[in-house]
Formats: sequence, C-alpha cells, structure tokens
Amino acid sequence: MNFEAKSVLTFEPLPHIYRLDGQRVPSVTGVLQAITNFDRVPFDILEAARIFGHHVHKAVDLFNRGVLDETDLDPALVPRLKQYKRFLRESKFQVVHSEEQVAHRTHGYAGTLDIRGMLHRHSALVDLKSGVVPRSVGPQTAGYQAACEHRPRNRYCLQLMDNDYRLFPLKNGSDFSMFLSCLNVYRFNQKDFPYG
Repeated sequence: MNFEAKSVLTFEPLPHIYRLDGQRVPSVTGVLQAITNFDRVPFDILEAARIFGHHVHKAVDLFNRGVLDETDLDPALVPRLKQYKRFLRESKFQVVHSEEQVAHRTHGYAGTLDIRGMLHRHSALVDLKSGVVPRSVGPQTAGYQAACEHRPRNRYCLQLMDNDYRLFPLKNGSDFSMFLSCLNVYRFNQKDFPYG
C-alpha cells in the first residue's frame, strides 16, 4: 500500500458506501459477492441472519469499547457475548482496535474489520461470524489485512455460537490473490458494455 499521502476514508453506513479521497470505492464484502453464494437460502432467513449478525457485531464492539450496558442487552445476544468473553479470557487476546475502517489506496477498496489486536504475542485480525462460516472468510480477512497500515501477522475467524466458540486460523497463502480476482470481476461488472 502506498502511504506517501494519507488517504481520507469516509463511510456512509445506511447505503454502505465507502469513499477514499472523495471517490467511491467497493467494500471488501461487496467485492466478495462473486464467491459468496446464498442463492438457495430464502430471503427472509438470510435477512434475519444478517440482522442478528449485525446486532452481535454491535454488542461485541460496544463491549470492546467498554460502553455496553449489558442490563439492556437483547436476551438473544447474551449467549454470543458470553462466548466472546470466554474467547477473550481463554485465548488472552488483547483487543487494540474494534470495528476499524481500513482502505487500500493502490487497489482502491475499503472495509471495516471486526477486531485487531494481539494473540500469542503476534499481531492478529479476527473476523466474527455468528452463523455459518462462508468460504469467502479467507479472502475477506486477506483483503482487510492488506489494507491495514500496520499489517497484522495472522488472520482468524471466530465463530460465536450459543454454547461454544470456534477459532479458525486462516493460513491460505492464495487468499489475497483470490480477493484481487474478485475485485477484478467486480470492476469488470461495473463497466459499461462497450459492444451494445
């Protein structure tokens, strides 16, 4: 990444739009739609899972920032937060950044990674999942990793369930190459068809 000039990154949450130096850029998750296929899942189930996942992420972020009022927390979120706390306690993960917005100036994309910090004395980023872990999690975290000014050494996926958690190390060396392939497909699909 080119850090000669500091980039200005802005994010509009409702339409989910990132702008880098005033120019709209694709999001990491938007780029990966090419390999994230939930076509067979009914829309209402998919939407309910998306909303629930958003609430889990928000609760974890507020907890990380020390401002979560747990007495007012939706009871459905309590088991996931309990497992997140268990993960922190058992792994001794030290949170440095929560819901951190990052951008890659050279490749022109942006995103919001879930957690960045230290695990076993090494820098790491962790992507939270409150449901099924999609195949795209490796390229997703590789995209975030490459966009960090101080790149974390390791990438993980933390799956939070009601009564347990699972931490997956993401070590596939071709994950960023796959992300860039998806970015190229995304950009190709955004172009006007020149032969029409």
